[in-house]
Amino acid sequence: MIDLPKLNPDDYKPLYAQLSDALILYIRVQRLKPGDPIPSETELIRYYGTSRMTVRLAIQRLATEGLIKKVQGKGTFVAEPKIRGVIRGVRSLEDSFAEQGIAITNRLLQASIEFPTQIFLDELNLSPGSRTYKVRRLKIFGETPVCIEVRNIPLDIADKFSKEQIDTIPVVELMNSRPDTEIHHVNYRIVSSVLLEREAEILQAPEDSPVLVQFMTHYNRQKKPVMSGRLTFLADRVEIRFEFHSNGENIKTINFKSEPTV
Repeated sequence: MIDLPKLNPDDYKPLYAQLSDALILYIRVQRLKPGDPIPSETELIRYYGTSRMTVRLAIQRLATEGLIKKVQGKGTFVAEPKIRGVIRGVRSLEDSFAEQGIAITNRLLQASIEFPTQIFLDELNLSPGSRTYKVRRLKIFGETPVCIEVRNIPLDIADKFSKEQIDTIPVVELMNSRPDTEIHHVNYRIVSSVLLEREAEILQAPEDSPVLVQFMTHYNRQKKPVMSGRLTFLADRVEIRFEFHSNGENIKTINFKSEPTV
């Protein structure tokens, strides 16, 4: 390795933070590109004369910040840079990103009348035994699958549109095309989970990979829920940020990154 700053036990920064800063410098000085390997844990322990725990904390810090990616059995690599897109108000993800030159494409996975789970019955204020029109899509950024979209639409709302419209048009854009279904506000809830077997195959990722699941219910101006569903994002391919402003100009920022080739 190149000559990097030594760790200083008397510095105000913990050793793992100093080491992570040194690794960032190493990546910059070496001009490493996404997919290039960084030194192994053993090499870092030997070079810095520190504990394995300190090295692992430093690597985990950079991985959490999205600067590097650990691949089991292969090593640690420079991660792909994230491309940021901003979503303002209640516009569709596709529409907001298209204005910024970022293309999000959709692949239809399911479109059928189903019995939704209790959570969506509650969100949509539907009685037990009610059915909804369920749409599942895979959202793709570039060539990388990043998200599975599931939407449950009450049948009285779905009847206002043709099957072709529901199956092909982004649902937020579709709802906003009519005054009686136009979305006035959205309730969000984000939880962490792991990827299920059937989702893993669709997203081309290992089963049990960490995911961020964003549940949301959309309401029209009469405060009637017009759809409810979830977006399941691979945690290592997306970062979600929210900004709240006193003038109501609230912003959600989603940073996508593609998988490095290793």
